[in-house]
Amino acid sequence: MLKNTIFISHAQPEDNYFCIWLASKLRLIGYDVWLELDDLTGGNSFTTKIESVIRENTIISLVILSKSYLDK
Repeated sequence: MLKNTIFISHAQPEDNYFCIWLASKLRLIGYDVWLELDDLTGGNSFTTKIESVIRENTIISLVILSKSYLDK
């Protein structure tokens, strides 16, 4: 299976605006991006869905290391 997704991990809600912006820029230049705000819908098992995406599709993870992320 081809892994072609960039997975973005961030602190919510503090880093939401930046991550939405970053994901949109990456998508504009042709990358597949998984961002919880866009891709996780109600009723989905949070941990199961994220684990599946990471194991099956993710080629690289971007962790947004803001102060909020580190505090959590």
